[in-house]
Amino acid sequence: MINKAQLLCNTDKSKFLTKNFISFKSHGELAIEPRPEPEPLQKFFPDTFTRTFPIGIKQVFERQMQEFPKDIEYRKTILTNMGLNPQDSWKLRPVTGAQELNSIVKSLKPENYSPGKLGYISTSNTIRSNFKVVSSDKRNVKNYKFAANLHLHTKNSDGQLTVQQVLDQAAEYADKRAERTGASVPFVVAITDHDTVNGDKQAIEIIAQNPEKYRNLRVVLGIENSTLFRDSGQLKDPDNNPDETHMLAYCVNPYEEAWQGLLGAKIDESVQTKKRVIQNANAKFSKVLGENKLTYDFEEAQKIAPSLGTSICDARGYMKDYLQLRLVFAHMVENNKPLVRFMQNHGVRVSELDFVKPRDDMAKNLGVENVAQLDYRNHSYWGHYYNSLKKYIKDTLTAGKPPEDKRNLESGLDSRFKSFDPEVLKVLSEIERGCFETGSPLHPIRPELNEFTHAVSTIAGMGHGVMGIAHPELIYPEDCLKEGASKEQFIRDLFACFRQNGGNRAIFSENNYQAGGKKPDPDFLKAIKNASSEAGLLSTGSLDTHGKSISDV
Repeated sequence: MINKAQLLCNTDKSKFLTKNFISFKSHGELAIEPRPEPEPLQKFFPDTFTRTFPIGIKQVFERQMQEFPKDIEYRKTILTNMGLNPQDSWKLRPVTGAQELNSIVKSLKPENYSPGKLGYISTSNTIRSNFKVVSSDKRNVKNYKFAANLHLHTKNSDGQLTVQQVLDQAAEYADKRAERTGASVPFVVAITDHDTVNGDKQAIEIIAQNPEKYRNLRVVLGIENSTLFRDSGQLKDPDNNPDETHMLAYCVNPYEEAWQGLLGAKIDESVQTKKRVIQNANAKFSKVLGENKLTYDFEEAQKIAPSLGTSICDARGYMKDYLQLRLVFAHMVENNKPLVRFMQNHGVRVSELDFVKPRDDMAKNLGVENVAQLDYRNHSYWGHYYNSLKKYIKDTLTAGKPPEDKRNLESGLDSRFKSFDPEVLKVLSEIERGCFETGSPLHPIRPELNEFTHAVSTIAGMGHGVMGIAHPELIYPEDCLKEGASKEQFIRDLFACFRQNGGNRAIFSENNYQAGGKKPDPDFLKAIKNASSEAGLLSTGSLDTHGKSISDV
């Protein structure tokens, strides 16, 4: 037996509590017993399994939560809206509320938002003409100065990572950072998909199932809102040519009904538009599709980008990718009888192949760091896809084979890869043009965006959430401004409108933005910081991550 005083004097209580169960006897003493294998508790979510937790983690989390009492109510509200027990709010401790986020932002320096020294790669002959791709040597990741990424996209919009992958990568880095540096401020990552809160809901469920796994991580539930800003005298035609301004909302409650009111109808409209594009493509290209035994399908299109069914973000590129790449796969693989027979004879069925994987692995398969670095002078995107597809098939067929067998198999495959039929090439070209051509039946018209003032005031009226202006260095397309207009004054007008409509919820500006579309203008960046300071906005920063790593720019 051991009494309570002896227990509390234990010098390694966390390890002790993790390994043992404690129970009170009737005479007030404590009994210490080895912890058996965990038994399942009642399910925390209706459709998911929840394991038991070490007895110490709940107390640790609850003690931490007391430092930011306003955020406790935030977590309880989320659980209540989900129909769950608000007393389990400790399970959402890694989810960061506005009070804690504000404290963290005030403690961070510009270098804490950067993965390392930045480089700008000229891309005049690549997929993103005249766009500067940012690279990094990741020195701040390696020395753990990198402390926050407050702007990250998942597959719920136009990112390449699932929410699970984001959280797992972030937790692994956060654990190493805490172990190596003993940093008092945990690593922070924000999920900010375009015009959808679906990723936030997924994050809540993942974290609640195993909150201990994310103990050194702070997760911000957010969204990047696409809006139309008209309230500046620097705009030449605000009624017909407003500026598309993106606004970040942080520490949101994704179950709040107001989100459905703000986004629901527009998402439904967007989905119907994309479905019509699929129908139009099936009708327009019926001859070639019939010859290749292919029917385009909207559900299948979402394998390219799940956001096609959940977001209003620009879908032109994704629709083009699906229509082109699925046709390439059908024409060059599924309906290539010599290739199909050769693969079957060596144990691989076409049905086992995934037409999306060569797209996802294109950079690796073609030996480049970033697909945006690929030269597009002599190839369309589908041409690079086909080269990646051939590499994917070779790797699948030769996996685990000795060198001599690999060479023979690759030679056999090379002789069976065929050339494109002219009619297929014609369709691929029509898709390339049509998806981006206004008025084309293949052009997925984007729904009219929310007005900036409406979106800001709506979020300001929600139960939870704070806001920031996204990448202010990128939000002034010159074709919107008057001749001789002041970009600096435009920014001041934007910040003033933001504060006026957002009140004490409008508090951030993403001044330390690391993924600029063009090499930053130091004078303009200085003007932005001065204007945000005048407006009383705190500077945040981010990578605007769309890639396969949480430290990608």
